[in-house]
Amino acid sequence: MTKILAVLGRRPVGPLLALAFTARTTAAVLPIALLLALADRYGYARAALVGGSTTLVLALMVPLRGRLLDRAGHRHALPVMGAFAMILTATAAISVAARWPWWTTLLLVLAANMSSPPLNAALRSSWRRLVTSPQDLKAVHSADSILEEAGFVAAPLTAGALIAFLGSVTAYETAAATFVLVIALYLTAARAYGLTPTKAPAAPVRTGGARRAHRWLGPLAQPRILMIMLPLLVMGCLFGGMGIYVPAYSQHEHATALIGPLLAATSAGGVIGGLLYAVLPTHRLPCGPSTGC
Repeated sequence: MTKILAVLGRRPVGPLLALAFTARTTAAVLPIALLLALADRYGYARAALVGGSTTLVLALMVPLRGRLLDRAGHRHALPVMGAFAMILTATAAISVAARWPWWTTLLLVLAANMSSPPLNAALRSSWRRLVTSPQDLKAVHSADSILEEAGFVAAPLTAGALIAFLGSVTAYETAAATFVLVIALYLTAARAYGLTPTKAPAAPVRTGGARRAHRWLGPLAQPRILMIMLPLLVMGCLFGGMGIYVPAYSQHEHATALIGPLLAATSAGGVIGGLLYAVLPTHRLPCGPSTGC
């Protein structure tokens, strides 16, 4: 345990893990605060439409965004994407505070999410270079996963506390300002620790129909990916609904203070799973295109 803590505490692993936890937690606070702020302004139907549309469009645009990064280069694309994400997020907060029409907030939030730089992916792809020992690498990946799930627990608690003490609109403005600051720090750390590779990895050789399918569908052209995505789609719909039902029901029952703890409870299982993965013996996956090594 002492050795693991020493690995996790040394530079640059410790600072990057702390920054990643802060960034993920802040990013998870934003949609909760936005939902409550829009519900306060326009009702839950339009608030849910904004949240659901953002998630759906972002999921569909991920392959396109990945190809854009590969073509432009991470070192050049990530700062530009980060700048756009910060400006659009700040403008979305202004639109809510100034009571602009709800569809302007929808467009701003969509654009902000589509331009948000995939810094978490850049970090995870760099762990193998920053930590060379297989045992240390497992410890870092375990800590990264546990902190990510812990962020999903901390985020609703933080959002609930902000909403309870500041009100829904001010809470969203505070979350947006914090998100802008964290993205700026993350971009600085990415350049300082070399998390932005200058060129994309070599693409696997594809022929005929496989090449055409990958051009249109990206990673979804692989049957194995679809088998993984289907259960995740069902689970995402269920948990996405919980993110709407719990706040709406809690507010209807005048129990706003329970929104944070109830949403946090739904993510506690991820922390338990991460801890089990860290302590139980596991077999290392063979290297190949699907594992990124």
